[in-house]
Amino acid sequence: MENEAEDEHSEADDAPERRSGESEAADQVQKPDGESESSEAGSHDDEGLDLTTNQVQRDAESVFDTETENVFPESVDPATPSLGDWSSVGTGTGAGSGSSSGDGGVNLEAFVAEEISLQDHLMAQLPLTISDPVKRLIGDHLIDMVDEDGYMRGDLDNLAGRLGAPVELIEETLATLQSFEPAGVFARDLAECLTLQLKDRNRFDPAIETLIANLALIAAHDLAGLKRACEVRII
Repeated sequence: MENEAEDEHSEADDAPERRSGESEAADQVQKPDGESESSEAGSHDDEGLDLTTNQVQRDAESVFDTETENVFPESVDPATPSLGDWSSVGTGTGAGSGSSSGDGGVNLEAFVAEEISLQDHLMAQLPLTISDPVKRLIGDHLIDMVDEDGYMRGDLDNLAGRLGAPVELIEETLATLQSFEPAGVFARDLAECLTLQLKDRNRFDPAIETLIANLALIAAHDLAGLKRACEVRII
């Protein structure tokens, strides 16, 4: 009986030690599993966030269907303008910039078209209207005889003598030039200028022709004489 009591007491003392040993064994068994799960999770994270140069290049090649050098150029042309470089704006030093003024601003006058003179305008119409080289030469001289107001200044007889051409040919060429724009150009006096302008507007009738022939009466305010000359009623 005493031996049985000692055995039961010994087993009771050993029970906590066995439970403690079993708990440690269970912890040791579970710990590798936890480490394995953590390792697998880390592996998945590494695969999703693989930012190594080789992986990025491979991804870029597959997306853009081109080689890495085309997606990631090793160098940038220094002449290529950058959106972040605004230092040359308004200074005329950037690529494609227009003329700049001395104070660093854009010179707007550089973009204004050059003013064309009346002689330039007439010279541009000459080859479009006259094809005969002799008349074109006469036309060149007649254009040089036009003043800033568009009136002919000079004597046609003198021009005919200098060119060795008949006066009739000079007058024929002048008649052609009088059809140029602006209407009334190459006129030798006010009456001829008004006649050319009214003909251009198809308003030159006999009454108007008589009126223009008596411009002196208008200047003298002689309405009665103008009425008799034009044979019209003036109200």
